[in-house]
Amino acid sequence: MNKKTASFKENIRYTFIAYSLVPAFIVSCLGVLIFSFVWRYAIVQYNRNQNEDISRILNHITISYCDLTVEAASILEQEDSLPFSDTTKAKLYEKVYQVGRESECQGNLYILNQRQQILFAFDERVPAFLINPEYAHWGILRSLGEEQEEVVIRLQESVLCIGKAIKDKGYVVATIPKEKLKELFGLQSQQFVIADESGWICLENGAIMKDNLGRLDNSVRQKNGFVPYNDTNYYFTSTPLTGKGLWVYTITDVETQSRILTLIIAVILVIFIAIGSIAYFSSGKMAVKYTHDIDEIAKVFEKVQKGELDITLHIGSSEEFRSIGKDFNIMLDSLKKQITQNQELAEHVAFAQVKQLETQFNPHFLFNTLDNIRFMTKIDIAAADKMIVSLSRLLRYSIRDAREELTVREDLDNLQSYLNILQIRFNKRFFYEIDIEDEIMDCLIPKLLIQPLLENAVKYGFAGRDTLHVIIKGYQENNRIIFVCQDNGAGIEKDLLWEIRNQLTMEKNTSTHLGLYNIHRRIQLMYKSDYGMKIDSKENEGVTVRLMLPYKREKCEEGGLSCIEY
Repeated sequence: MNKKTASFKENIRYTFIAYSLVPAFIVSCLGVLIFSFVWRYAIVQYNRNQNEDISRILNHITISYCDLTVEAASILEQEDSLPFSDTTKAKLYEKVYQVGRESECQGNLYILNQRQQILFAFDERVPAFLINPEYAHWGILRSLGEEQEEVVIRLQESVLCIGKAIKDKGYVVATIPKEKLKELFGLQSQQFVIADESGWICLENGAIMKDNLGRLDNSVRQKNGFVPYNDTNYYFTSTPLTGKGLWVYTITDVETQSRILTLIIAVILVIFIAIGSIAYFSSGKMAVKYTHDIDEIAKVFEKVQKGELDITLHIGSSEEFRSIGKDFNIMLDSLKKQITQNQELAEHVAFAQVKQLETQFNPHFLFNTLDNIRFMTKIDIAAADKMIVSLSRLLRYSIRDAREELTVREDLDNLQSYLNILQIRFNKRFFYEIDIEDEIMDCLIPKLLIQPLLENAVKYGFAGRDTLHVIIKGYQENNRIIFVCQDNGAGIEKDLLWEIRNQLTMEKNTSTHLGLYNIHRRIQLMYKSDYGMKIDSKENEGVTVRLMLPYKREKCEEGGLSCIEY
C-alpha cells in the first residue's frame, strides 16, 4: 500500500512546528535553566565577594591596632618614670593618627596603670569599662589579667577592644567604636554582621537574626550555604578572622528573589503555550495564502531584474507578506529616488567644487594675493614665501584628490593655508581661533566643507568694520559632528536672515545666496535630512553658522578598500 503524500499546506504547518515551535520550546527551557543557574551563582558569588571584602578590611584594621598596642606596650615597658613625658605623649599621638590614616578607621588608645588610672588617653571620653572599679574583673580587663603578655581582642558594649597587659605596670587598650566601623562599612549594600565567637554583635546593617540576649541566633551562627530561618531562605557566608576571635557573616535573602524568578518562569511558559496554540491553528490558513503570494513575488522580482521599475506589488494574504509587499514598494520607490538624488548629487558636487574654485582663485583673489606677494618680497621675504607656499597648497588640494569625503585633519590642513594668506593680507585686522576636538580629527566630512564658512565670514563680516574675529569649533555631540563658525562682523539683517533660512528648507535654490545653500543641500543629499546647517545672526553682532554631520570615520584598510565605521 502506497504511503499517502502530505499536502503542501500540511508540510508547511508541520515544518513550522518541527523547526520553529519545538526548538523554541527547547531553547526556552534551556534558557530558564541557565538563567536559574546564573541567578544562583550570582547570589553566591556576590555574597562571598562581599564577605571577602569586609573580612579583608576588618583584618587590616585589627592587625594595625594590634601592632599599635604592641608598640605602645613597648613604650610603657621602657618608661622609667610616670606620668609620661610630653615627648612620649606626642609620639603616642602620632602613632595613633598614623594607624587611623592607614586603616581609614580612627580608633582610640588608652594606657592605664594597674589601679585603672589613665596614664595616656587619645580621647578624653574614656569608656567606663576601663576606669570604673566594678569592671576590673569583667570584660577586656579580665581577659588582659588572664592572658598576660598576649594581645587580646574582645567586644565590650559594642566597642571593639584590642589590648595588651604589661606585667607589674598596667594595660594598653585600643578601642574602635561602633560608629567608626559603621562609617567605614556604611556604604555596603550587602547585609552583614560582625560578631565574636559567642555571638555578641559588634556591627550589623539590617534586621539580624538575634536571640533574647541580643546575640546572633545560635541556629545560624558559623553556618555557610543556604540556611532556612523562620520559613525564609537565606544564603550565609561565615568567615573567621584567624586569631582575632571575630566572625564576619554576609547574609542574602533569597526567598523574595526565588518567588520573583518562579513568577517570571510561569509567565514565560504561559505566554509560550498561548503563542504555540495560536501558531498551530493559524499555520494552516497562512500556508494557503503563502503559496499564492510566492508566485506573485517571484514574477515581480523577475520584472525588476529586467529593469522594469514602474511596478507595484499588492499582497494581502497575511500580515507578514503584506509587510513584504509594503517594504518592497518602499524599497523600489527609494531606489528610484536614490538614482535621481545620485544624479543631482553628482551635479551639485561638481557645481559646488567649481564655485569653490571660482571663490578661491577668481581674478580678484589671485590679484590681491599675488600683489601682496610682490609687496612682501620687498619688505618681508619670509611672509612672501609663506604666502606662495600656502597658495600652492590651496591649488594642489583643490585638484589633486578626487575623493568626495576627506578627514577633518586633511580639510583643516587646507584651511590653514587659506588662513595663512588671510593673516598676511589683513595683518592685525583679522583674528581667528580654531578649536577642534582630537576625537573627530579622523572623521570623514565632505571635501572643502569648512573653508566656504570662513570665506563667507570674511566676505561679509568686514562690511563697515576695521577688524574681524572668526572662531571655528568642532566637536562630537550625540553621535554627531558639530562645526560652528562664529564671527563678530556686520551680521545679517532680519529680513535677509529669514529669507536665507527659508531657502534652506527648499529642494531648489531660487535665491542668489549660493554658498550657504550649496553647503546645506550637499550635506542633506549625502547624509539625509537629519543633518545640515543652521544660521543665527544679529545685525552688527556677527553671524553663527552651525553644521551637523554624522559621526563617520575610516576604520581600516582591507584589500585596498576603505572600511567605514559609523
